[in-house]
Amino acid sequence: MTSAHWLDDATWEAVRRAVPITCVDLLPLREAGDGTEIALVQRATPFDAALRWCHVGGRVRRDETLRAALLRHLHETLAGVEVALPADPQPDHVMQWFPDVVDRARDGVAYGWDPRQHAVALCFAVELTGEPAPVPGGEALRFGWFTTEAVAGMGDELWPGTAAVVEAVVRSRRGDTVRPAPQ
Repeated sequence: MTSAHWLDDATWEAVRRAVPITCVDLLPLREAGDGTEIALVQRATPFDAALRWCHVGGRVRRDETLRAALLRHLHETLAGVEVALPADPQPDHVMQWFPDVVDRARDGVAYGWDPRQHAVALCFAVELTGEPAPVPGGEALRFGWFTTEAVAGMGDELWPGTAAVVEAVVRSRRGDTVRPAPQ
């Protein structure tokens, strides 16, 4: 089924192979007794059989504002939660995702990996209100709050690139402008 805002599968695959896809990513943050915590969801990956923790987000549709895209992805993924967004939210970080494994040391930048497509994600730190829970039947299987240290140590439990997004957004929110060297 196609509409002005949705493409049939064959056309969508052709677009994904031809151009970068614009996405929005939400990183709910909160201050806890032991520092900043980040909300992540666990979901099945579309590229292997693993379950991985990742942030909420996805593509922006034609004629959809960034605000509308953020709210759509939030409400398609988590129930029992609200977020206050300005009319024209501005990202805390821009993350690049590539379909091929990119050498992080190539230009001193940590990139994400998404075998489906090249994507450019506008990443937003947000504050949630309510009691977050996965939407029944949605892509999120579990929801959890994690310290920045816990996220940094999760390794293969994370969607490739999620640790870099978390690090960059937290750094941006703290006003840090110096980027650490890739590891």
